[in-house]
Amino acid sequence: MRFFMLELHVQDLQQSLEWYRQLGWQMELLRPENGFVLLNNDSCRLALKQDPVKRQGEYSSDSWSVRVHFEIPNLEDIMSQLAARGLLPYKTAKTSPEGYRRVIYRDPDGYEICLFQWLHKELGNG
Repeated sequence: MRFFMLELHVQDLQQSLEWYRQLGWQMELLRPENGFVLLNNDSCRLALKQDPVKRQGEYSSDSWSVRVHFEIPNLEDIMSQLAARGLLPYKTAKTSPEGYRRVIYRDPDGYEICLFQWLHKELGNG
């Protein structure tokens, strides 16, 4: 078995698609009639599915418990690039005792997106 994709249910497909494209994701498949888009960033796939219930506003983003983690080579550079595009962190950057530095963003549906960088090259390689 191998990991294929992560699927997030979203309220507004177009808004979420644009947000993830600003993060650097490329569109692999778009099926707006089905409320579906498949994105790729060369290391994994992310599916966005417009949820009919969420379209009605029945969920609160505060109750969702999904956090997606992406390992990146240079956190400060990425944060600067995202800030230039108007994407600001939800939670400020911090360094963990486990040896990485991370920052949390929230997408348009409230999902937490963690971008992290290992502080030592030997971590995360095994």
